[in-house]
Amino acid sequence: MKEIVSKTEPKDIKVDIDPWNDPAAYLMTGGTTGLPKAAMLSHANLLVNLYQQRDGVKLEAGMINIGSIPFFHSFGLTSVMNGSLFLGMVMLIFAKPPDDKLLCETVKKLEAPQQIIYAGVEMLFKRLIDFVEEMGVENFKKEYDLHEKLKFASQGAGPLHDYVRIPFEKVFCPIRPGYGLTETSPVVSASPFWGPNKFGKIGLPIPGTDLVIFDRENFELGPICDGTPELGNFGVEHTGEICVAGPQVMLGYKGEQEEQEDNIKYWNGK
Repeated sequence: MKEIVSKTEPKDIKVDIDPWNDPAAYLMTGGTTGLPKAAMLSHANLLVNLYQQRDGVKLEAGMINIGSIPFFHSFGLTSVMNGSLFLGMVMLIFAKPPDDKLLCETVKKLEAPQQIIYAGVEMLFKRLIDFVEEMGVENFKKEYDLHEKLKFASQGAGPLHDYVRIPFEKVFCPIRPGYGLTETSPVVSASPFWGPNKFGKIGLPIPGTDLVIFDRENFELGPICDGTPELGNFGVEHTGEICVAGPQVMLGYKGEQEEQEDNIKYWNGK
């Protein structure tokens, strides 16, 4: 392959695009109403979100990223496929989520101590726990000992319960949850990989991201919580809605002007 590439003259292909305003991807999402809509993500949205993750969670070139979640979903697209290419990580790609034995056998063969990342959802973590319990914990450790291979698991696309997290971390590696939306390319917050892991939390806003709670019924009322003690006049019974500002926020919904106007708001210049 190297010989073929070396004999080929590269072509300087120039594509006239506006990185901030031209869509790079249309990702389907239930979003705000549950009905399918196409979130329009610009080239800049997707690229900026990679820089934000790199600076927020300290990923490095040479790590191995297990690609067992679909790349047509925003989590797999950004955190696995684009993230690996951007940072120079190795992608271990499966055509579909592998059965648990195949996954463990494959990881076992990799010579990469503490350099493997597993991006997954709660269901996949639970399947691995069930596999361990079927074998017996001690038998599993004797056969695979994946704790020495895995650095951490990143988790998103839903909640993470302790009945999954605790047994998984005992056998495999720490799980670092995050939070995101298809509309935000998708990462909004992530658990940093330094300091203690705060269970039941979704981490810190990634660099360049504002995460504020507004009144759910009256946006013009302004923020009811922005993480500072000054906005302490609203009780826990007050219903709020998380609002996100940052360069990773989508261009809008394709062909859904009314839905877009209802859900993309501007406050204080953002």
